[in-house]
Amino acid sequence: MANIKGIELASEIYDLEDETARSTATAASQTATTASQTATAASQTATQADSKIGNLTDLLTTTKTNLVAAINELLTPTILRDETIVLNDGVTATNNLIANRVRAGSIQTGMFVLNNIAAQNVGSVSTAILGTCSFRPKLEISFMGLDYKNNATVRLSISTEGVVSLSESYGVVSGDNAIRIPYTVLL
Repeated sequence: MANIKGIELASEIYDLEDETARSTATAASQTATTASQTATAASQTATQADSKIGNLTDLLTTTKTNLVAAINELLTPTILRDETIVLNDGVTATNNLIANRVRAGSIQTGMFVLNNIAAQNVGSVSTAILGTCSFRPKLEISFMGLDYKNNATVRLSISTEGVVSLSESYGVVSGDNAIRIPYTVLL
């Protein structure tokens, strides 16, 4: 009887060890499955990261190409047609052009050409409002020029509304002058 009890006890110990081994094997299998899933997720994340890096590289290349094209467009000068200043009532001139106009991006250059301009306050230290031009500078701006017929310096101003005025024109003879004023404006 003692042998039977010993055999039963040994069988129970064996079953307990077998169950512990199965439990451990199951836990190890679950751990391995979790590790495999983690590795698969990490691989997918790495693939997505590689894809995003590729997309980012493509985006940077496209942006760089577009930026270069935009800069080239801004720096490419465009020759504009000459423009006549719309003179106010009471202002006369034989020639009142904005000539040699060139635009590159938002910068415009050219030359005001005023011949035989006659208006109130031309030839004085007061301001003579001549008329308007089509372009509108971002800020009111003034330029110095020369009446080469009377050897006198003049100041021409353009307001943000495009109003053209002549000031500091002392020495200019109203109706008998040849004024040239180069300009550069930011539009």
